[in-house]
Amino acid sequence: MDLKKIFTLKNIILLTVLFLFLLLLRWNSFEMPFERDEGEYAYSAWILRQGIMPYENSFLQKPPMIIYTYFLAQLVGGNSLWAPRLLAFISVFLTALILGFVVSKKYNSSLGWTVSFLSVLTLSFPHFTALAANTEIFMILFLVASFGLYFYYRNKASFLIWFISGVFSSLSILYKPIAFFPLFFLHLFWAYEIFKSKAGVKVVFKMFWGFLLGFLVSTFFVLLPFLISGKIIYLLESVWRFNLYYSQVWNSYGLSGFYLQMGKLVRVWWILFVFLLLFLFSKNKDKRLIFGLLLFSLVATSRTTIGHYYLILMPFLSLAVSFALWDFYLLIRRSIKLSFWYIFLALLFFLIYPLRMQFGLTPDELGIWIYGLENPFNESKLVAQKVVENSNYSDKIFVAGSEPQIYFYSQRLSPTRFIITYPLNIYSPKREIYQTEVVKDLSRNKPSIIVYSNKEVSGFWEKDSPKILLDYIKDLISKDYYLLGAVFWGNSGPVWVDKVAEDQLKQASLLLYRLKDE
Repeated sequence: MDLKKIFTLKNIILLTVLFLFLLLLRWNSFEMPFERDEGEYAYSAWILRQGIMPYENSFLQKPPMIIYTYFLAQLVGGNSLWAPRLLAFISVFLTALILGFVVSKKYNSSLGWTVSFLSVLTLSFPHFTALAANTEIFMILFLVASFGLYFYYRNKASFLIWFISGVFSSLSILYKPIAFFPLFFLHLFWAYEIFKSKAGVKVVFKMFWGFLLGFLVSTFFVLLPFLISGKIIYLLESVWRFNLYYSQVWNSYGLSGFYLQMGKLVRVWWILFVFLLLFLFSKNKDKRLIFGLLLFSLVATSRTTIGHYYLILMPFLSLAVSFALWDFYLLIRRSIKLSFWYIFLALLFFLIYPLRMQFGLTPDELGIWIYGLENPFNESKLVAQKVVENSNYSDKIFVAGSEPQIYFYSQRLSPTRFIITYPLNIYSPKREIYQTEVVKDLSRNKPSIIVYSNKEVSGFWEKDSPKILLDYIKDLISKDYYLLGAVFWGNSGPVWVDKVAEDQLKQASLLLYRLKDE
């Protein structure tokens, strides 16, 4: 590798511009209020720092890599909002550089930089809630790293390269298992190319064992703390067993989630689909690979209504659009003398213009713009402040709703492992058992404070769900707690009100109750 060819003045300037471009896309997200997934990861990392094992004490559906990532963020930035978002920023930047580097090596540098710029933009698509430090952002980095190994070493059947690819694949899946689908296709495609090159079946099996060894070694070390502590059973229950029930629920929705999220993408970035259609007719040698990766990524996500799942498409969509843009340039340059960079900048304009509103928003305004007023994310810090003022550090609190960021903000432990309430309500054979478990936990250890969410999206109770916990909480509050106050939305944002009339309770976003006689 000739470093002099890489670190040219042109490349250094473009690298700087890429960094600043990503900063423009994310500058106001660093202090944006945590959404509930981020709160869940932050709380799990925080209790791990206290020597308390997640999964056993925080019911988390994601594998442990995201906990370790937030753990690292908290070592760097304490209990800040910006630290995990900074790691997400770095992850997106590295993803773009990997894609750009391998494309530059196999095609040309202009195409490589195009892929890099498109990648940071698509991986920051706000309508897929991409500005949060969510699992997909980190998952995609290792997925793309594995793709980069294939793209760079595709003609070399090396045990070591497949071992490293196994490590990257393991890390990607241990952020979020949906990475399995494009990774499966990628390595199947790679193995077929090795076989087709007359390397023989033995060589293919050798590569497979290298991949498997790397995958298992990486997985072992990631799971080691839970194996040593004997808490692996809790991890498997929430990450494996419950997720099977969870996926069945999403499957019942059919393709409604796919239509919803693709509708958002088409409305905002219709021009991407124009170039994706052009790519169908491209003679690019990697067309089958890229469309295969897009298809298998859709298989992983098409049943869910959650936007950030669809970020897995973005690296491969960026590749397809970049290749199509280059083909378009080669076609028109015969009759029109126009620099490729003018065409690329025109595309960027069409992509950035629909997002122009986000760049001038404050972090709080950005959170509302992305998540809306129905999600009590902007109120959570205010409520957490009231929790701190009205409790001791050793006190436990219970949030009746899926707002785990309140536990993290207030630095208060939950008396139950269910820091989100979706597992208590989503249809599964376990929901009655889980609700009963929470009731027993709260009976044994009454929380000093109960935060009650009135928002439907918070999921404390859903239609057709058992009322075991709902009835218990209402009875418990009426007998043993008094109202400290509530948060309402005013013209300038969330407002704390100490004295709330009975007829105003349903209009409150979050209600704060204190245990009597304390």
